[in-house]
Amino acid sequence: MEYSKLVAVTGLPGLFELINSKTDGAIVRSLEDNSTRFVSSRIHNFSHLESIEVYTVRDNVNLVEVLNAMDSAGELPDEKDAAAVKKYFEKVYPDMDFERVYASDMKKMVKWFSVLKKNKVEIKLSEQPEQEPVAEEVVAEEESNPKHNVKKTAAVKEATEEQIIEAAKIANAHDFIIKKEGSYKSNIGDRGSKLSGGERQRLTIARALLKNPPILILDEATSSLDTESERLVQDAINNMMQNRTSIVIAHRLSTIRHADEIIVLQKGKIVERGNHEQLLAQKGFYRKLVDMQEVR
Repeated sequence: MEYSKLVAVTGLPGLFELINSKTDGAIVRSLEDNSTRFVSSRIHNFSHLESIEVYTVRDNVNLVEVLNAMDSAGELPDEKDAAAVKKYFEKVYPDMDFERVYASDMKKMVKWFSVLKKNKVEIKLSEQPEQEPVAEEVVAEEESNPKHNVKKTAAVKEATEEQIIEAAKIANAHDFIIKKEGSYKSNIGDRGSKLSGGERQRLTIARALLKNPPILILDEATSSLDTESERLVQDAINNMMQNRTSIVIAHRLSTIRHADEIIVLQKGKIVERGNHEQLLAQKGFYRKLVDMQEVR
């Protein structure tokens, strides 16, 4: 079983092996009991373990680094004992940012690690294919421009460095950019391969801010992000949506809970509409989705 094929599914406990992706969901196999099931993307979100990052007092690290540290730490704590779990991680991975990594996240890591070891999964990232020399040369040349990481499209070609920095701040991207070794001149790799999912999303938001469109369409803007990255991206989205018409397509309901109007689709048909509080009061399909995703 390959680590790269493992996912976590919102609303469902444990880990799953991705068997087959479909347009409206995926067939997955539980690592707990080996049962196979279809999971609808209309109700659940999928997070690939390979894409999950953990906050530390310095830069983010991939979950793999924490799991490997756990691998050499010996006995695991009781995952239900929050104090014991935190004490365990303070010893095993003291650089973890315990103000931003919540007890529920640490408990989840303990549970996941136990399941991975039980299934004898080798905890490592899949190898990235080598880039062609020409492509690498072009990337390096483009990214020597201090504005390149944010200023991507012709529509914002004339943006000043001050405008770029301001857009990055609104998009919650400025702080992680200046922590990079090269700051705004950092090489972020082909298509942002050196960034986490949340960092790439925030750069995309910064670019959209520079373009300043009157109508904004967001399609699954926070999908496949961990809890803290989702919060940062959602804050950036809220900033970006100020004073403009925004259409947001989402399965993760925390993304749309503050919308003026929410239109609920089921099997291609509108079944409910209203704001978050109105739809909760109706106790219909939307309320069911909220309860499943624990959105309040």
